[in-house]
Amino acid sequence: MTVSTAARRRLRPPYDTSPAVYRVMRCVVALLTGLLYRYEVDGADNVPPCGPIIIAVNHLHMLDPFAVAARINRQIVTLAKSDWRSNLLIGGFLKLAGAIFVKRGEVDRDALRSCLDVLKRGKALAIAPEGTRSKTGALQAAKPGIAYLAVRTDAAIVPV
Repeated sequence: MTVSTAARRRLRPPYDTSPAVYRVMRCVVALLTGLLYRYEVDGADNVPPCGPIIIAVNHLHMLDPFAVAARINRQIVTLAKSDWRSNLLIGGFLKLAGAIFVKRGEVDRDALRSCLDVLKRGKALAIAPEGTRSKTGALQAAKPGIAYLAVRTDAAIVPV
């Protein structure tokens, strides 16, 4: 590896995962969610094929983000709570998938900058507008971060 190659790798943000690795992971997740759950996708053709989008995922179940990623035909950067980073299995999977880890309960400026960068680069970003998984199974009030990101980047919001 040359010095310039090593320097370029260090400059890549941690959420910028290889498209080939992402496709393999997406296929595995699609297979697993297809075996475990029966769900239909309506309106997948409404997801823009390119340009910045925010996929607003209602997070009622732990597997919701995986089910969405398996059915949307774009590479998606997902937000995940920072507690998962230290989990060997799930944290390793999320890191490999290119997740942005966010500290909940505070304004995480590093995560916010990463989200803005993802959208300014014309990529897809998945966010649970409520900021957490529902403990009651009911929808919760959305946090203002999703609107802030959309306004700052002119990203379309795709509700899921």
